[in-house]
Amino acid sequence: MNIDIEIQNLLSRLMELRGVKQPVKYHPEVDALQHSLQVFFLALKKTKDKDLIIASLFHDIGKSISLKNHSAIGVGILSSYEIITSKTIWLVENHYRIALYLDGAMKNKSKISKLVNNEYFPLLLQLREFDLAGRECEKVIDFDRELITTILVNLFT
Repeated sequence: MNIDIEIQNLLSRLMELRGVKQPVKYHPEVDALQHSLQVFFLALKKTKDKDLIIASLFHDIGKSISLKNHSAIGVGILSSYEIITSKTIWLVENHYRIALYLDGAMKNKSKISKLVNNEYFPLLLQLREFDLAGRECEKVIDFDRELITTILVNLFT
């Protein structure tokens, strides 16, 4: 496995979020890339958990293909990279479910139990917090590929 190649391929996939519009009611940011960058840089400030930071950057990567079922699509994309851990995959897979749970829309007791009893549930709550905070319409973050690469290399090694 070549970490540098995998990171560059992941960042190329992330760049596909540029120009992807989302429902303004929930996502007033410029596009899905700006949202992902806002969430990522917020996570960098608020946590030391590497998987949570990585999930923060890539949680919406599936939206490059479709807004509907983007979590499952994202899991499919991220699962093809050796550097992505099962913990990161779980966070991405469940980042929309936590919203349903917190909003009271998740009714299936076994699904609720499976979600809240997972050891990563506290991190999922943090990811939701970052996801909600990363919705500033006036905030535009430069996609500094060199900086993000350096950060990811440090997280993955």
